[in-house]
Amino acid sequence: MSRWINLVAFYSRRLITSKFYMGSLLVYTVMLSVRYIVLYNGTSKDYGNVLGELFVPGQMLFMIYMVYFYRLFAEERAFGMERYFSDAYRILWQKIVAMAFVHMSIQGIFFIVQTLLVWGFYRAVSVPWSNFYLEVALFIVLYCWLPTLIGLAIGVLIASVVGKHKISFVILLIIWFLLGPINTEIFIDYFRQIQADDWRSFSYLSTMSLYQVYQSYMGYSYSSGTAWKGIGWILVSVLLLLISLLRYSMFRQQRIATVIAILLVGGLTIGSIEQMTRNESRVFNYADEEAESLYYKNYTIPPADLRYHIANYTINIGDTGNQLSTTVALKQVQTTTPTFQLHHAFPIQRIVDEHGKEQFFQRQGDTVSVTIQPTTTALTFDYTLTSQFFVKVHRDRWLLPATVDWYPKRSAEPLVQYVDFIGYSRAILKPIQEPAVKFQVHSKQKLLLNIPKIQPTIYEGVVDGLAVIKAPFQQQTIGHYQVVYPLDGVDTKEQFEVMITRMEQVNQDLQKLMPASRALPDLLVFQSGGGAVQWHDNFLLYPTDSLYAIDSIDGTAYLMPSKLAFAHINQQLSNPAVAEEWLDLTGQILATRHKINQPGSELFRPSPFYYHEFSATDQQSADFVYSQVLQADEALQNRLLSAWFSNIEQVQNDWQQIEQLVREVLQHENGN
Repeated sequence: MSRWINLVAFYSRRLITSKFYMGSLLVYTVMLSVRYIVLYNGTSKDYGNVLGELFVPGQMLFMIYMVYFYRLFAEERAFGMERYFSDAYRILWQKIVAMAFVHMSIQGIFFIVQTLLVWGFYRAVSVPWSNFYLEVALFIVLYCWLPTLIGLAIGVLIASVVGKHKISFVILLIIWFLLGPINTEIFIDYFRQIQADDWRSFSYLSTMSLYQVYQSYMGYSYSSGTAWKGIGWILVSVLLLLISLLRYSMFRQQRIATVIAILLVGGLTIGSIEQMTRNESRVFNYADEEAESLYYKNYTIPPADLRYHIANYTINIGDTGNQLSTTVALKQVQTTTPTFQLHHAFPIQRIVDEHGKEQFFQRQGDTVSVTIQPTTTALTFDYTLTSQFFVKVHRDRWLLPATVDWYPKRSAEPLVQYVDFIGYSRAILKPIQEPAVKFQVHSKQKLLLNIPKIQPTIYEGVVDGLAVIKAPFQQQTIGHYQVVYPLDGVDTKEQFEVMITRMEQVNQDLQKLMPASRALPDLLVFQSGGGAVQWHDNFLLYPTDSLYAIDSIDGTAYLMPSKLAFAHINQQLSNPAVAEEWLDLTGQILATRHKINQPGSELFRPSPFYYHEFSATDQQSADFVYSQVLQADEALQNRLLSAWFSNIEQVQNDWQQIEQLVREVLQHENGN
């Protein structure tokens, strides 16, 4: 033990007095500080994703540590210590452990400095104190602190295998290139083909994207699978060191012990990788988005049996984890094989009737067919929510609009459909339950629902679909609205007041164009990032499609007309694709009418988005429609757009038919 303590003291002096080692930490700190000063003075408000700035200097540190510990260990190995001491093998391992202990201790101190620096930035930009700051610290541990240990292990490994050979630096460069923290950006086309449950996801130490490390309400892109990956990398490092240093063992007993250790660590490594594939989150994974899109693109809708109606729902949410127990009360049952829509990725443990008797069920995609008795009046589904790209479940956090089939629903078709004009799968935003039904939710956890809380642990209300957010958030009351926004948002009430005023103005105009449109609900949930507006009874989820935070009006407000119009379209049309051209023109007109900035619009004349792909005839028709509508006064614009929308199912996106419709309206106006 005294020898190991002496080795710790020795390596402490070596590392602390090393200009190369300590200088790299200083350079890293300066680079990070300068970058955060630039961000502080800049216009971007995407505060959650600023941690992506850690990866580029982290790539530098990764290389420095590999080279430094390679040189340190290779120089010591050059003396051939094993030729002079009978316990040289033990000394060798003591040296490695002491070196790692000192290195990680210094990195632990640097981790504190690094975390305080990032926290200081967030306080400087006025992000309120919350568990968001704890998440930041955990992110730095997993993606910044852990790779420093891997860098040491690689350096020692190359030194023990190659020695002081010139080829070693080429090997280190290749490893740095393949495994460094920014390899997901260097080999972006390859890594974006790897799904979360693929063992190949073990081959990168960083996030899938350096530019999206945070999502509203979901938090940062780590999960228990990420922790298992980190453990796996530590075990792989130990395993490779055991194998590489086996040749230095001098006695049979040492070799046997080393072989046993190799087998044990190898088994643990395989187990950790397997756990990683089971627990890795899909929310941040591009390949999972593509896979789920293709799943619904090729989806064959199975037969549905809807000869029943739903009286009410009772949903029990577990105290921890993602376990649900949903009771569906049935009425007017005229079948013994009712079908329900529940996301195919959610494992169902069992389905029981009102007497607790298990029922036989079959699953085909999102459709669940249950065999029941003619007298059955209720079914209880016990199932688990799992992480998916379109179904936002990340760790124990949920962002589940009513359009997602996160509870059993009466529908003939899946609630996620592939929409060609958008280019990827997305939830259809029409009301789910017709008519609305009663929901009762029991939970001790903090939830945000579109039904009121009637008791400390009970929520109850009648809505057309249930939306739930089970995640930390910030909240303000502005007028009669409850405004909810993510933890990385800055508390600026004035900005939200401007945002809501503009939303009300735009929505009032949309109500004139689409008579069946609704007023804004009381609960407004803002979300940074992309997606469609999710609009239900008492609930509006508004994604900004922007790298800027919610409070940055100049960066987000220009999206309101098209987004709110799209939400109304999906409530009123079975196929939103038929209104693509109407949505495009209406969005431009309302943005101009309400002076909402659309960056770059001053550089282009107003025209359809895919104008350059039109035939010459369609271009002439589109030019006519745009010129007539844009030159008209506000009242005539409203009549033209309203008439177009009223006939949207007939004219769809056919520009020649749209032109004919506009001519008829203008002729009628001139006739009057």
